[in-house]
Amino acid sequence: MVNWMTIKNKDEWVTHMRGNMSLAATIITTITFQNSINPLGGVRPAVESRYVKCPKKLNGNSCPGQSVLAIIYPNEYFIFLISNTICLVSSLTVCLLLVSDFPMNNRFFTWLLSLVMCITLTTLTSTYMIDISMITPYPIWHTTKTMFNNVIYIWFCLHS
Repeated sequence: MVNWMTIKNKDEWVTHMRGNMSLAATIITTITFQNSINPLGGVRPAVESRYVKCPKKLNGNSCPGQSVLAIIYPNEYFIFLISNTICLVSSLTVCLLLVSDFPMNNRFFTWLLSLVMCITLTTLTSTYMIDISMITPYPIWHTTKTMFNNVIYIWFCLHS
């Protein structure tokens, strides 16, 4: 653990911040990747037969291995996928910027890293809210939606 009071100069601070941001971006990348591979609500299990033909149109049903929530909430799931993908790509971008050894003392690169990290955290928050809205039963979600909206509003105000 780093004692921030003992850091003497800006170069030491930058080195420690690079490590912390790298750790955060790696964890966020893992979370968003797992959200895609193991979606909330699970996936439709495979049937007994090894050879399952799955037509393109299933009249509201899903093929084995596909997300259950994608069938139940197609619009929300689409928005979830967009938000989750932006979060994944932006967190991977942060990882790439940090391992590419760009000069952290350069204002442009520091601004770029901050911008991409803000995008990452904002889309992670959005992904969380969409996930929660799909899996929380209506009576509970209806009463807590205002609280979630207020938290999101505060989050966006902190960015401005």
